[in-house]
Amino acid sequence: MTSAPDLRLTPQQLQAVIDASGDCIKVLDLDARLLTMNRGGQQVMEITDVKQCQNLLWTSVWEAGDRVRVEVALDAARAGETTSFEAFARTFAGTPKWWKVSVSPLRDDVGRLTHLLAISRDITARKAAEAAQQAAQAELLRHAGALEQRVEQQMRALEAFVEFTTTAANSTDLGVLGTAATRILHNAVHGAVSGFYLVQGNTAAPLAFSANTPSEVVAACEPGVPLTIPVVADAFRSGQITVTTAEVDCGLLAGHGSVLSVTPYLLAGRPFAFLTTGVPRPTWTEQEQAIVASVEQGLGLALQRVRQAQELEERTAALDAFVNFTEAVGVETDLHRLARQAVQVVQAQLCDVSVAYYELDPAAAAWKGVVWSAEVTPDVVEQMQAGVPLNAPDFAEAVRSGQPVFVDGWNAADNSLSSATVYGAAAFIPILIGGEMRALFAVGKRVTTHWPARDQAIVRAVVRGLALAMERAHQAHQLERQRDDLNRRAQELETLMQLTDNLTDLPDIPALIRRTQGLVLGLLPPGFAAYYEPQGGRWRLRAQTGPASSEALQTHMNAGFPLGQTASFDQVALSGQAAFVEVYDQGTDVDPDVAQGVAAHATLPLMVGGRMRGLFNVPLFDSRRWTAADQAILVTAVQHLGVAIERIERTAQLAQSNAELQEANQELEAFTYSVSHDLRSPVRHVEGFATLARRELGQGNPDKAGRHLTVVAEAAERMNTLLDGMLTLSRAGRAVLNLQAVPVQRLIDQAQKDVTLLFPDRSVNWIVGAMPTLQGDAATLQQVVSHLLENAVKYSDAGGEVQVHVWAEERPQEWALFVRDTGVGFDPQYAGKLFSAFQRLHTQKEFAGAGIGLATVKRIVTRHGGRVWAHGSLGGGATFGFTIPKLVKLQQGSP
Repeated sequence: MTSAPDLRLTPQQLQAVIDASGDCIKVLDLDARLLTMNRGGQQVMEITDVKQCQNLLWTSVWEAGDRVRVEVALDAARAGETTSFEAFARTFAGTPKWWKVSVSPLRDDVGRLTHLLAISRDITARKAAEAAQQAAQAELLRHAGALEQRVEQQMRALEAFVEFTTTAANSTDLGVLGTAATRILHNAVHGAVSGFYLVQGNTAAPLAFSANTPSEVVAACEPGVPLTIPVVADAFRSGQITVTTAEVDCGLLAGHGSVLSVTPYLLAGRPFAFLTTGVPRPTWTEQEQAIVASVEQGLGLALQRVRQAQELEERTAALDAFVNFTEAVGVETDLHRLARQAVQVVQAQLCDVSVAYYELDPAAAAWKGVVWSAEVTPDVVEQMQAGVPLNAPDFAEAVRSGQPVFVDGWNAADNSLSSATVYGAAAFIPILIGGEMRALFAVGKRVTTHWPARDQAIVRAVVRGLALAMERAHQAHQLERQRDDLNRRAQELETLMQLTDNLTDLPDIPALIRRTQGLVLGLLPPGFAAYYEPQGGRWRLRAQTGPASSEALQTHMNAGFPLGQTASFDQVALSGQAAFVEVYDQGTDVDPDVAQGVAAHATLPLMVGGRMRGLFNVPLFDSRRWTAADQAILVTAVQHLGVAIERIERTAQLAQSNAELQEANQELEAFTYSVSHDLRSPVRHVEGFATLARRELGQGNPDKAGRHLTVVAEAAERMNTLLDGMLTLSRAGRAVLNLQAVPVQRLIDQAQKDVTLLFPDRSVNWIVGAMPTLQGDAATLQQVVSHLLENAVKYSDAGGEVQVHVWAEERPQEWALFVRDTGVGFDPQYAGKLFSAFQRLHTQKEFAGAGIGLATVKRIVTRHGGRVWAHGSLGGGATFGFTIPKLVKLQQGSP
């Protein structure tokens, strides 16, 4: 356990802490003489040499008036108490400063008082702030009197504001609010003439005048006041109260009054109303200005309340319309039926309107009417069905802005609907379906040329509900299509999963891969599928379904892509992770011209037995966003393909192992027979003739003994031959095979030389066809070829010309090689014994041998994954053949 760290400071560390303090820390003797001072204290006291203050009586640095307080603090410290005080004193450089001082006793280890500790902190800045605060307080007192006068003026203004607020507390009638404002101004401001005006288009109509307004002013303003009058235009432009004088004839006072103020009121940034107030004096008093401002402010708040009430009414009407539409459509998903419901709801909420629903026709570049209300005349319907051009101004503006467009004073002819002149105002609301602008909802007013805010709110609400319902219907259709697609994919996957079942027939692996490719392509947009395996430094094409995008690409695929230079394949092979490329860069792997037509691809590693066997590649002709479902299907398909291949190969390996075990048993039986029969025969000869030779020698017959010993020697040689053959066969099953490219013609050339040396007197007519290059072990394959050619010559008529024909045949997965002779042949019923060890169809006198050669051939070929066979007849020659796979998978050695 680690002990706690020692937190005590050394004297040096403690001194460093004291020196770093910004306070002046001093140690005094009991007579108050200065003994030591920290470095921070020297700086704040402006001491250049500490010696100049050593033994200095500390009380001498204080002003005379403060020395009594200092002495009191010292006496308290001598008595064991700590006291503090604030006092003024100069530094050693003469700088005046205020200090907060603390004086404490210092005791030794046994508690005796030995020294005094004085700590002085510079508080000059604080004292200066306190002085400034006192000065500010004095200034505030001076202003208080002036403010009292202003308060009295504001009280009059507040009384006017309260009076207006009380009068118009709950009213939302603009006329009532205007009358209240003008009356209060007339009563509160002597001689004031005021009016309240509501903006309507480019003019303002008066709603109220004060009682003292001259009749000629009322008459002049009744038709409406143009908003272009300078004082009014300036007020709305600035958004603030604007004042003018009687010297400027503004038409509002008609010569009555000397000064006029105009207060503008705006709603949503647009002119709504204004209040005018004039007095017959050249200037406003402060009190009058305050009264006018308070009433104008109260009127502004009341107008806001009015607008809020109107907006609430609009929202309520819109909500009612939205609810009515929502209830009417229910769960309907037919777009045209939804549009008809929206038409009916709008007509139920608004009077004297016609409604139409247009859909975009991209081929005709027009908006075509597909739903309309019953009162629309046939000539207008005909124009709607014929189509409105996309560049019709109001239609185009709605599409451009993506927002509803409400048009006052609508011009039908400008929008290619010349028969629709009955409509004085129109609205066009765009509708997005599936994220695309696909429809427009149009409403026309038959009586008025203006769109009130309430009517706009109702149309917006209904169309918003229509857009939501159409989007819901679109999504429902999409979900239905996705469900059908998923069901189809599930069926395909179910078929795909069957690949791992019923594999007892050992299907062809390339065919299985092509079947998987076909299933995958059936779930994806147009493209093709290819399967590659690494071989000879290239990605070799092993299976393909569907044509490539170009002949040039197909040529490259057939030739194979170089390993380490094909990024799309190499990255997947290195990481072991699938790659889903949504937009393929056609220059990534080959020349862009070669890859033209490939827009996206998926490449997945095919894992068999925990190792990557190859790459499953699916190029598409269009770019694609690979969804999670796409990726899951491809990954699942390739995983099942790997499992299926692994099961096929394991089944094949099991069958091969069983065959090898059976063959090993047969060879073991042959070996046992050889030991018990073939080897025993020469042993009996040795034993028997050795006994005879010994007897003849005992009887004095050396010639007969010599003949017997000759037989013994021949039997021993025969036994040695059998033992060598057994050793050769054993080595053929255990030798390490080194796979490489082996030219067969080179093997034949060497075998011909060996046969010539063995049978120098034989005349052989060699007929050798074109030979391939195989993949295999050169040394053992040389034994195979040499044994077959040697047998072809050995078992031929020694008296005539020997003819040997050697040729090769290429098959899809393997090469087959044949050796045919014109020799003695064999009985076909014994063909099965030819490749067994020590099995011979001829006697030693006819043809010498141990019966090991063809057994060795079979063992070597089997280890290469091939097969052997023989055909022949007595006196009709024989044909021996064997196969070597193009892709060799070595078999385990056998004893």
